[in-house]
Amino acid sequence: MSNETPVVRSVQEIQEQLADLDKVKRVAENYGTPDFASQLGMRSLLAHQRELLDELRAAKLLETKADAKFAVEGDREDRMRRSPMLSSIDIHSSVPVYVQIENHIQFAISSGRLKPGDQLPSVGELSERLGVNPNTVAKSYRDLEVMGLLYTRRGMGVFVNKNVEAKCREDCRRRIIGRLHEDVAEAKASGMIPKEIIDVVEASLAVDASPYGETPASVAALAKVKVSGK
Repeated sequence: MSNETPVVRSVQEIQEQLADLDKVKRVAENYGTPDFASQLGMRSLLAHQRELLDELRAAKLLETKADAKFAVEGDREDRMRRSPMLSSIDIHSSVPVYVQIENHIQFAISSGRLKPGDQLPSVGELSERLGVNPNTVAKSYRDLEVMGLLYTRRGMGVFVNKNVEAKCREDCRRRIIGRLHEDVAEAKASGMIPKEIIDVVEASLAVDASPYGETPASVAALAKVKVSGK
């Protein structure tokens, strides 16, 4: 039994051979003699033509499957490119992972990086990218659907809903401003002066950091208390 891999020819190659065979067939029909040998040759030619047609159908089917696979992979890569905010989470953060995912998506909608109709990565794709349990991603998507920010099309995937940008932006601003106020109030209560608070804000604005993760060294350095010289 042979272990050789069968040679798969392209649709164009088979079509070219069929065209050549058709020329031979027409010549045989026009100039052939009605003897037994000629009839046998014609039957052989027709049989070969049928084999080529079967091979052509198989080649077209393979090309169709390859095109479909390429389209799926292209869609997947496109979703990944359009959702860079879902590139990482911090499992050591005090913020639960599913909340981090929800917030990343809300921030992206609020900032315009995700637009109505944009498709999000599938649960499997995102869980693999982030290295988290698929159930965690599924919960985040469900929560955002309940909020009205996302919707699911059966067999298609998860998409950003229409007319949610303004509401999402307002909700994000309300939550963040409330949290900033609490942080500033705590800073003042701890004895930090306005300049120290402003220094922290400016240092945070100067670095490109994820909302969750370790505090950048340049910001953390401001925690050291400066001792006034005597």
